[in-house]
Amino acid sequence: FAVLFSLAALGRLMSLVYLMKIPENPVPEGFTNIKTSEPKRVQSNKRNSTRMKNSTLTQTKHKHRVRLFLIYASLLFLVVTIASPFFIIYELKILKLTYLQYGALILTSALSRYFSSKYWGNMIDKYSSKTVTLAGGIIVASHVFIYVLLPRFEWLLLASVLSGFGWSAHDVGGFSYIMSHSNKKSRAEYVAIYNFLFGITRFIGTNLGLLLIDKFETVPFLGLTGVAGVIAFSGLLRLLVAVTFIPILKDHGIKHEGRLIVAMLTEYPVRSITHLIFHHYHYSHETVKHMTK
Repeated sequence: FAVLFSLAALGRLMSLVYLMKIPENPVPEGFTNIKTSEPKRVQSNKRNSTRMKNSTLTQTKHKHRVRLFLIYASLLFLVVTIASPFFIIYELKILKLTYLQYGALILTSALSRYFSSKYWGNMIDKYSSKTVTLAGGIIVASHVFIYVLLPRFEWLLLASVLSGFGWSAHDVGGFSYIMSHSNKKSRAEYVAIYNFLFGITRFIGTNLGLLLIDKFETVPFLGLTGVAGVIAFSGLLRLLVAVTFIPILKDHGIKHEGRLIVAMLTEYPVRSITHLIFHHYHYSHETVKHMTK
């Protein structure tokens, strides 16, 4: 463990070195003094008033949407952290996985999270950040049932793939949603609130999970006791939160979100996989050509 922790620390230091080498984007010429510069042509008071009113309404609408998203994210984080700290106990102590198997699950989830980000980015471009975020929430909710219903290593690998796939959708979609509903002034504030709420809900959820583990030892949840009961309970709450916010969370005029989310989780991934299988050479060639531009 000392060697592992040392390698992790070294990796973080190396990432810091490369981060320091990334240049800051200069402010485009003409943007610096927009607020302070005087307009060359004075417009009518009526037009200015209408423009200010429309701008205020738009800002209010965006602020309301971001608040709803922060509520959704907070509730999801809360119910997720009811079980997430105890997965390692469940896998190593209850399911008796080896360290190699546990490491394989972590690696599988990380790879799935990384490689699926492009897919979700394409879905955001075609549809909306909201649908991608909520699709991720449904996957994050559904995959945990594999742990308690099919607790074999082969099935756990599938659960890890789905976990990375779902969290990638949540991360990419959530980040895009905040960016598209905020301006330069409010963006940092929303991200700070997002991270703050994550910390608070993580503390509350973990302690609630500890209480529920003891509770489910004496009163099983759906026939599952202890940590297994907490995982199933967390999964049910995750699904409830994601489905509840499908009609509540708004985005840029997208309708029929339910059907679109189902298509994102079933039809579109199958299409992508089929395309990769039958057009692997073309896909690889185009990818390399794009990366070398």
